[in-house]
Amino acid sequence: MRLGLIHLLSTSPVTSTAMFENHFHSNLDFVLSTFKGNPEALRMLMTFGGLWIVLPLCLRNAGGDTQRLLALFPLFYIVMLIVGNMNDEARIFSEMIPPVTTVIISAFRHEFHLPDPQR
Repeated sequence: MRLGLIHLLSTSPVTSTAMFENHFHSNLDFVLSTFKGNPEALRMLMTFGGLWIVLPLCLRNAGGDTQRLLALFPLFYIVMLIVGNMNDEARIFSEMIPPVTTVIISAFRHEFHLPDPQR
């Protein structure tokens, strides 16, 4: 499939094949450098405004449906680890902002006994 896309898009003057490059090794090095204290890699800790740091604490109080939303996160992260460019673009995770925010809001609603807005 990848080769087909590269062949199809390589003749197009609008797109380049750079969109489909494999960035796995450079991304893996970048993620591992976070644990070594690389200041450029540490900025990834603030992805989602740092909300993902609170996320594990909120899982217990989130509803089952919202917990299932988080099944998207590891799948998305694995795909982005291969094709994304984590070193330069933290915005590749912007699609995950709604699921992360939904889980945190659901947990706060449950913790503080706020009414369900749908009822």
